[in-house]
Amino acid sequence: MKKKQLCIMNHHYQFYSIEEVFKTANGLGIENIEMWTAPQHLYVDYLNYDSLEKIIGYSKKYNVKIACICPEQTNPKPNNMAAIDENQRRRTQDYFRNIVDIASITGAGKVVVTSGWGFLDISREKSWNYSIDMMKRICSYAEKRNVQLCIEALQLTESNLVNNIKDLYRYLNEVNSDYLNICIDLGAASIAGDSIDEYFNIFGEKIKHCHFVDVGEDTHLAWGDGSRDMLEDLMVFKKYGYEGYLSMEIASSRYHKKPFLADKQSYSKFIENIEKVNSIVRKKI
Repeated sequence: MKKKQLCIMNHHYQFYSIEEVFKTANGLGIENIEMWTAPQHLYVDYLNYDSLEKIIGYSKKYNVKIACICPEQTNPKPNNMAAIDENQRRRTQDYFRNIVDIASITGAGKVVVTSGWGFLDISREKSWNYSIDMMKRICSYAEKRNVQLCIEALQLTESNLVNNIKDLYRYLNEVNSDYLNICIDLGAASIAGDSIDEYFNIFGEKIKHCHFVDVGEDTHLAWGDGSRDMLEDLMVFKKYGYEGYLSMEIASSRYHKKPFLADKQSYSKFIENIEKVNSIVRKKI
């Protein structure tokens, strides 16, 4: 495992300016950022988006690569892959095209996506089919822009469509695009009872991204605040030769006042454990 695989995220910095995230990453030695499109950091809608000059400037100033774009897309956000109303679908399609453009222009080349959610007064299968249709459209556009999409499972509180490996497998097969890959979200995986081993056994090289977080009574915690074993998790990633990003999607409101402390804690544990992983590998050799 390598230090350069780690990404900082800006979710828990929503009460700070975006420059603080780049500054924190630089100070810790984190080389990458997954940019969550919070409106106070990078506003995006279906018509337009903020100038990218600022975040590209911060990327250069602090030597932190924009490695992935994570758009707002879960209920009650309006950008729903499974929307049925034609106006909502048009806006959703245009929104994700803007997101893909941002990923292309910034050099990120990657976007995390979800299945969206189905309304409870509509059959799950109908919502599922609408989501598949929309994802095919976005994949077609992503291919034109040479941007990879990575779909993650969501928790039951976030979606009633794709919640686990079984759902992801069906979804991936039905979309059937080389531009749709897998993001392992350790929070959703823990809730679903899915292991990293199972993900790799089923999806293999289609796994291109990971939301790398601790999980306890809450999900998406800083490492050390939950009960996952980071060393064990990293050993599994190492076993399968994973070289993609490990993105710290710390999202609990408990970190809002001092988000940089959560990242410092997680980064310290990451450095400590990748040294252990590499030491174990060297001894086996």
